[in-house]
Amino acid sequence: MSTPLPTAAIIGVGPNTARKAGCDAIAYAHAYALRDLGVPLVAAAARSQANRDGFAAEFPAVALHADYRAMLARHRPQLVSICAWPRDREEMALAALEHGARILWIEKPLALSLDCARRILAAAAKAGARVFVHHQRRFGHPFTLLAEGCAAGRLGTVQSVTVNVPCPNLLDFGCHLVDAAMSVLPGRRAVRAWGSAVMSDQRHHQVPVEAEAQGTVWFDDGSRLVVDAGRDPGPQPAIRVDGSHGFAELLLGPRPGEGGVLRARWRDGAALEVPALNENFHHDRIDRNLYVLRFLDEMLAASAGNRPSCVDGAEGLRSLEAILAILESARRRASLALPFDQAECPLDALAG
Repeated sequence: MSTPLPTAAIIGVGPNTARKAGCDAIAYAHAYALRDLGVPLVAAAARSQANRDGFAAEFPAVALHADYRAMLARHRPQLVSICAWPRDREEMALAALEHGARILWIEKPLALSLDCARRILAAAAKAGARVFVHHQRRFGHPFTLLAEGCAAGRLGTVQSVTVNVPCPNLLDFGCHLVDAAMSVLPGRRAVRAWGSAVMSDQRHHQVPVEAEAQGTVWFDDGSRLVVDAGRDPGPQPAIRVDGSHGFAELLLGPRPGEGGVLRARWRDGAALEVPALNENFHHDRIDRNLYVLRFLDEMLAASAGNRPSCVDGAEGLRSLEAILAILESARRRASLALPFDQAECPLDALAG
């Protein structure tokens, strides 16, 4: 007999605009995936009446609430999607666990400090619940082909991964790139980090935003992750992996005359390979929500089978640690030994 699907609720619904299901309102992407996989979405919460009205127009059967605590008490959902701004996520996660949630689907970043992230994971473990961090690009074919090729030794030993984030705000889009980089560095423990940052006067979801950030994280096997964020990388790939016997790179878009965003010179091939893929860096060219749908499918399967997942909380924490280590080093203006404790978001101190 198959495992029954959990009832679901969403905390944090943004505006029903042309950019919903993306940067304006990621909750719609969660809702579309829940609907497509037949998971009953029973309720959603948003502070804004306009946002509640907009969501109700698209999902009329879903009960809308202004107070997420009242929603949790009324419906006691088993799966809670947390799409609200990052400063509020710990409080929301703990409230969901208190009301019986067994699966937390948390948007990236998981938290703004390591102490906060660790508290969320500890509370979930104590409640017997699972935490999953929404790094949906793990399930795009360009990303899976890269990770599988590295795992199979097709680059020899992975020695370094370079990430070029084509915009400011390392804790936003940078989370996806760093997480994808960490997928080809499995099992490695970060031991040291260095970083620098120049702050802007901007804020994103109430969090200060750096104009530029650079840093390096070194791992216990001698490999390293290099991050450069805030500038147009030009012809540089978004992610480049260098191994002892080859290299591979992921581009934000295909180069002229090439049919895909993954380019590699594997150790078992003499020529550069560019697989023709319908899927690109951000999503499938036809279905913009495909990676989210795959993420949800994996989350449900991992929860039902009580097995580890590449997107569970522990792996999300590993990626977050790399980013926060770079920013913490920038805050301290010194090289940083890992592991370390971090009570506050380093961007707050950097912004003064």
